[in-house]
Amino acid sequence: MKYKTFFFLFLLFFAGSLSYSQTMLFTFGYSFEQYENTAPFDLVVSDFNDYHLEPAFVPDNTLEAPGISRGIILGCKVNNTWSTFGFDMHLHRFKSKGNGMDSLGVEYFRKVKISHDGFSFFYNLNLIHADGFRAGPGFSFNMDQFYGKYKIGDGPYDKYFNTIDKFLLSGSARFMLSFGKEDSFNFDLIPYYTLPFWKVNITEFNNELNADYASPYTKQQMTFDPTNMGLIVSVSFVLK
Repeated sequence: MKYKTFFFLFLLFFAGSLSYSQTMLFTFGYSFEQYENTAPFDLVVSDFNDYHLEPAFVPDNTLEAPGISRGIILGCKVNNTWSTFGFDMHLHRFKSKGNGMDSLGVEYFRKVKISHDGFSFFYNLNLIHADGFRAGPGFSFNMDQFYGKYKIGDGPYDKYFNTIDKFLLSGSARFMLSFGKEDSFNFDLIPYYTLPFWKVNITEFNNELNADYASPYTKQQMTFDPTNMGLIVSVSFVLK
């Protein structure tokens, strides 16, 4: 999906939601994620770094496998006494670069971006619901486009080459801690655990990033499981 489609669908949902009798809160936040198992990316990154070792190369930065990714959250939600539900759009990114010089003084450069963009539809049961505080378990259904990209130059006009482009469906278990009155400013902390419905093959990513020295890994070795855990920190407020 393109960003314009994301934005258009988000506006449609938000405009439609305003017609409900409950107070709709606009949400802006930031999330932090950590993949549970990055073994396939570890293999690819290790091959790149092992190839660019001294004395043939002098590395300045070594490439890293996906660590903590960060993302912006935009959405809307409705608070009721016993429940909170809503929708959000998320844009998650992890970036790393490997660069240096060879023995002849020729520079090499690779920048990697692992990302997923998508939507979440969520529902939380407010087992604790006091004046100004809500807490309880919930779930979300997620639709994402997962990307694995790299580029070979560090200039502002150097483009990324897209080697992974996979549609993902997943479900998340979450626990919400929400501070603030139901129909006014809220501050939320939401830890979550996400299980994808299928996995992602990263063979093409390996073949292109390590074009002249890619190891012939099996399909199983190159199959990445995007299971992850994370934390959302967000604020919500009424738009007038």
